[in-house]
Amino acid sequence: MLTQQVQTSTQVSGAMMFSRKQLSLALLALAGSCGLVGEAKAQQPAHRHEQRADLWSWPLYNAWVPYRKEMNRPRFVGGYIASKIEPTSQEAMSWREHHAEGAYRDHRAGYVKTYYYPKPWEVLPIDPRPATPPAADKVPAKSDQPEAASRY
Repeated sequence: MLTQQVQTSTQVSGAMMFSRKQLSLALLALAGSCGLVGEAKAQQPAHRHEQRADLWSWPLYNAWVPYRKEMNRPRFVGGYIASKIEPTSQEAMSWREHHAEGAYRDHRAGYVKTYYYPKPWEVLPIDPRPATPPAADKVPAKSDQPEAASRY
């Protein structure tokens, strides 16, 4: 009799128990839906016709740092294609510079160049324009005109 009670209680509790995977998925769905609702309510658009649903919450969409921002250089394939299509573009020149230094091959971290040169406005002589003579002085006098023009 005691064994029957134990078996029935384990059967009932076994039917109500969830697996760890099911429980984690349910909690993840609950947390995600709370994040989506909170994000959509936090950012109200300026006009009613601009209201859009925020499908991706901030941690899923904006939390990761893009490669270009982290490494301060374009990706290898994108930079290579840019150098073939338009060699004078900013991305192509940056790719060529980092490729020549071996930054892609050695998997170096990103860096920001610093320049310790004087600024152009500090080096170039910037003065007011030289004074020009008035325009009235440039008009030729009557004696300077050819004689053929004065005959008519």
